[in-house]
Amino acid sequence: MPFITYSLKSELLDNPEKLNIKNFRKFLNDIEELNISNKSILVENEKLDIVNKIAKKIGGLSESLISNKIDEIKELLESACRIFRDSNYCKLSDKGIEKIKIDFIKKYENELDRNFKLETISGAYIPEDFDNKVEKFKNEFLNKIETYILSKSQSTEDKIDTLYIYHKELSNFLMPEVFPILEQPIKKYKFSLDASIKKQKEKLINLNKIEYANNIFLKWLSSMPENIRPKYKILTDIPPSLKREARLKKQKISNELIKAIQAKFEEFLFEDFDKNKFKPEVKLIWQRDLPGRLGWKHKRHWIFCKKILRKENWEKINFFAIKNDFGIEIVDEIDNLKLNEFMELFVVSKKNTKQITDIKKYLAQDTN
Repeated sequence: MPFITYSLKSELLDNPEKLNIKNFRKFLNDIEELNISNKSILVENEKLDIVNKIAKKIGGLSESLISNKIDEIKELLESACRIFRDSNYCKLSDKGIEKIKIDFIKKYENELDRNFKLETISGAYIPEDFDNKVEKFKNEFLNKIETYILSKSQSTEDKIDTLYIYHKELSNFLMPEVFPILEQPIKKYKFSLDASIKKQKEKLINLNKIEYANNIFLKWLSSMPENIRPKYKILTDIPPSLKREARLKKQKISNELIKAIQAKFEEFLFEDFDKNKFKPEVKLIWQRDLPGRLGWKHKRHWIFCKKILRKENWEKINFFAIKNDFGIEIVDEIDNLKLNEFMELFVVSKKNTKQITDIKKYLAQDTN
């Protein structure tokens, strides 16, 4: 899954002299590999403070041990402090820990499953990984991201502020025609479509794709505690139907019209949602306003980002990113309990790709 959550048995460090050095070193190497790709979360009981406990142990090892073993264990514990501090860190009460799925609890002799570690580091997922079921996807994928968001909430500097979803085609699906959409609610337009007519059926399917998937994200976000819940903002292109209409009439598309269409989209997507919890947004973006010569091309990412300060240098913006070739479309357009069979998710580890650079530049530009 996108992260491996792990914890440490407190007894493990009561007598560090008893550590199986080879076994514990292998465990540290596993965690360090996960840390490199930002794929580990250390979940700790707030009463224990294990990392500091390890640091204190280093200076108090029994002098009765053979000196070379003392040196080896000290070096091992120093490595452990460094590696555990490099993990995403989540400190919780007993009740808080009960709500989180912990993948691995390190004891004296057990080992992290190698295949599970490699799958997590690879970061690539398809519907079959979740038995094609939306519920399993929520439990095993989205809820792991929630644990990550929770871990980041414990640092004021790193707290996740907004989930941005790039989806160029969303505007095309929600506004396949100009005047019916401008003159009536999208939901009413949807109900007017006749599934027995091929072209209308395609429009209906496209509307379902967006509506069903958006509902998954809304339900997931609204179930989060308010103090960690990020804002939700969908970014999409100016509707092609609107651009065609403007060309035919040789008219400019005004900012007022764009705002009216954004409101139409928000009404359709968020109509049944409790606006008191948080206020999701849709933003229409011109191709020319996106950094990079490719503009909208290949931007189908989910971006979990901390609050961006005005005038912040784009190079300093950091975020957790997932690429999905179908943007928001993760649900089957017929059966909303099933995943979209073409869904492919990739958790982005290397942040220096051209698309990620362009996304950073846009987020800084948007804030300013």
